[in-house]
Amino acid sequence: ALLAAAATSTDARFARPALARLAEREFADPVSLPAARGHFAEYARRFATAPDAWVPAIRLGQVAQAEGRREAAVAAFVAAAEAHPDDAFVRALALA
Repeated sequence: ALLAAAATSTDARFARPALARLAEREFADPVSLPAARGHFAEYARRFATAPDAWVPAIRLGQVAQAEGRREAAVAAFVAAAEAHPDDAFVRALALA
């Protein structure tokens, strides 16, 4: 409940780590994949300029992959690579 409350904070110091922790915890449980997708997407939307914005972009692809949605996974990985054209590591990871 504390993480969920912090995730809605307007203060990024609280919301960013709370969203990340919620999403990662949900990603670990196959039943919670839809919730993980929502939290990763929210993080990517709210904090698109954060230095770690590439992480939820790739995680969205991993969620789609875990859900068996292959085409959505490929699209998410390609989008992550395209969103970070100047970062060779992110592009390689996303396209791998």
